[in-house]
Amino acid sequence: PTFTPNTTRWVAANLGCYRQYEVSDVAFSQDGSLLAVVYGQVITLWDPFTLTLRHSLVHPPPSEHVRWVRFVSNSPFLVAATACTLYVWNLLTLSVWWSYRLPVLGLAVDHHTGNFAAMIELEQRPDTAEQQQQDRNDEEDQQAGDATKDSKRTKRKRKQRTEDGLRVILFNVNEPVPLAVWQLHDARVELRNSQKTADLAFVYPRASAEDSAAAMQQPVGSLLYLNTRKELVRLDGVQPGGEALEGVSLDSSSDSSRKDQALAVRAEGEQLSLFEQIYGKAVLRPQ
Repeated sequence: PTFTPNTTRWVAANLGCYRQYEVSDVAFSQDGSLLAVVYGQVITLWDPFTLTLRHSLVHPPPSEHVRWVRFVSNSPFLVAATACTLYVWNLLTLSVWWSYRLPVLGLAVDHHTGNFAAMIELEQRPDTAEQQQQDRNDEEDQQAGDATKDSKRTKRKRKQRTEDGLRVILFNVNEPVPLAVWQLHDARVELRNSQKTADLAFVYPRASAEDSAAAMQQPVGSLLYLNTRKELVRLDGVQPGGEALEGVSLDSSSDSSRKDQALAVRAEGEQLSLFEQIYGKAVLRPQ
């Protein structure tokens, strides 16, 4: 093609690789000073201007590949997830801030509040031997015409179905306590690269002339997911606390002893880019 002087075109400035691994996800920090690239179970941090490898974050076992990585705006945190674990990294200490064992299907970050959402799937649990025996007794009672015991079995099965299925959990990046939990019945789950994946995103309204300056700087985002009819559905009712997740292990691992240290480091470097907060300012030496 022919280009005129006023034509803009993109060219490759740098090319990088890491141990010949395949890339599974990438993310830029809000200020563009840091690039995160996922290779298997390793999250690598790069200087995007020189494509220089700065650090490697390795925590999941080799069998658990990181599927998603997201920076959280205006904070030193990085959210990552494998198919069975959710991680929050503190980039100032280069360590895991907290983590959950959760079967993650999708991940989305609210860039204005420091919140993020994860969609998980609770697989149906097989009945125990005691429950199977109870089912056989219930079937015998049903055949004998005992409607009361049949009703008890129906309620138990309904309760089990309620505990299974899809959930969306809302977190704030600073704390491992869920802010809210939604139960979904119609979310679209697809197989991508032989792994279950769901679509989840935060969206923000367009600013109008009537909006105040404060509202334009921190717009209220909406959390959307794609249902089985390929329709966008908005989740409302974000309340502190949320509903309890029965049958899900929410045992988190976090190191609160590093919290004050990390926040103190962040306070000293508020005007620095995320890259400079981690690695310090670059020194330009005269030629």
